[in-house]
Amino acid sequence: MSTALPAGVTRLPRADARRRIEALRREIRGHDHLYYELDRPVLSDAEYDRQLCELKRLEGLYRELVTPDSPTQRPGSKLEKARALGITLLTEDEFRKLVQA
Repeated sequence: MSTALPAGVTRLPRADARRRIEALRREIRGHDHLYYELDRPVLSDAEYDRQLCELKRLEGLYRELVTPDSPTQRPGSKLEKARALGITLLTEDEFRKLVQA
């Protein structure tokens, strides 16, 4: 049974997909290092997001190529984790109001 792909999405040969996924992972890791560790970003946020979205899309099409060390598999921000756990985050002012009620 064939799963229909979204409009405009073509399926690459598996070997080509693997090479592109590996290249995107290297690029994204390199940009993460420049941005977070050296404070020297060389890529716009929009281009970084485009690369990450492409990687997510390819890994979604080729699930067998997803690895635990992929940038798509790293934990999200603290805010995303809290939301996933159903924790409501309050500002200091909101907390005071809640406590005083």
